[in-house]
Amino acid sequence: MEHPFHVQDLQLDAARELAIIRQPLLFACLTRLERFLFTRSQAVTTISRAMAARIRDKGVAAERVHLLPNWADLEDIKPGERRNLLRRELGLNAEIMVLYAGNMGEKQGLEVILDAAAITRYNQGIRYVFVGEGAARKRLMDLAQRLGLETVSFFPLQSRDRFPLLLNAADIHLVVQKQKASDLVMPSKLGNILAAGRPFIATARPETELGRVTTESQAGLLTPPEDAGALAQAIVHLAQDEDARKKMGLKARQFAEAWLGRDKIMAEWERLLYGLVNQAR
Repeated sequence: MEHPFHVQDLQLDAARELAIIRQPLLFACLTRLERFLFTRSQAVTTISRAMAARIRDKGVAAERVHLLPNWADLEDIKPGERRNLLRRELGLNAEIMVLYAGNMGEKQGLEVILDAAAITRYNQGIRYVFVGEGAARKRLMDLAQRLGLETVSFFPLQSRDRFPLLLNAADIHLVVQKQKASDLVMPSKLGNILAAGRPFIATARPETELGRVTTESQAGLLTPPEDAGALAQAIVHLAQDEDARKKMGLKARQFAEAWLGRDKIMAEWERLLYGLVNQAR
């Protein structure tokens, strides 16, 4: 099988860790298929160091595993005015907007945001906004209603041309993962948050890929996965410290420009593909 194989998520590992696949025979068959694809491919590329290490552990030779992260859209997504048209459409003015934008699936563990909102419910200056779709969306909306969380709002997925306005409207972004899935997927939303020059809070252990990027970028805060109290504390801390938010925002954009530009990453792809062609010859 003379071609590269790209891994965006280790979906099979995530399905096992989160008990999404419960049939042993099906899991065994899928594991054999995954191993066949990995070991027969000329190269295996992936988007994070932690995922690359897992792929090597699955029996792929180290020299055939390559790190090629997702790029950020540095042209269309740039730091901009927070009090923009979209923010006003969301019904917000001077409040601190805490945003989760993206897929609302089961592997993220987004209930922790609602639990944090419950802890800070009497602080009307902090508003939580969910934007997107997904299998868990209705359940999260029902839970927010049962908890009487008046500071939480849900909005549908935004169009591509409105997406940069959404990123800029937020004061604090949330990147949430369950502990068991923390090194099996790398949230693609993080690149766009960095490009927008906005601070974020990630629920991840320091040794995970998300934890390392948070530390290296100096653009966000880390809290333990599935710990609503720690998340609420971090949100309140950033909400009260405008200077810290501005400094983190500057670091975010600098990190995106240094490491996540499309031209830089496409050049790495090009070098890899030319190398594979020459190797095949």
